[in-house]
Amino acid sequence: NSALGTATNLIAGQYQGDDGQLDISNEGLVIHRSARSEAGWLVVEGLLLQGSTWVTARIKTLLHLWRKAFGKSAFLINKKTTDVSPPIILAEFRAKKQALSALRLLLKSNKTLVESSDVVKIVSVFLSNATNFLLVTDDDLRKQVLQDQVPVEFAQAKADLYEG
Repeated sequence: NSALGTATNLIAGQYQGDDGQLDISNEGLVIHRSARSEAGWLVVEGLLLQGSTWVTARIKTLLHLWRKAFGKSAFLINKKTTDVSPPIILAEFRAKKQALSALRLLLKSNKTLVESSDVVKIVSVFLSNATNFLLVTDDDLRKQVLQDQVPVEFAQAKADLYEG
């Protein structure tokens, strides 16, 4: 499916540099890659609407994409990061928020598939990692940036996570 291939290419670019490692040293590149990733997740969300048969046939590819967004080492910024610019924080937040939106759609519209033991284990890890990303403490730089610059989006992302 060429649309899924396009989405995969858009999403994959955010999470690694040319050497395969996460890199936040080039702000413009991080913002560009995050915007591409966000667009890729929008495409995935649209593709999920094709129904259970389509999703079931491509679940491994889809889970691989979510692993890029919510795998244990998929975060550009963590609670200990102190030297990152607000635009990078916002870019990563928006890409993760869109990935979470697509994951919620998978859960809502493919209950039988998601209830299989292998899929539920993997999705549970992704949801746990997404929760950890959104749970920010007072000394976390992300909290100040997200609450100051996108308070409604930040609150909605947390509400969506707990509602879904």
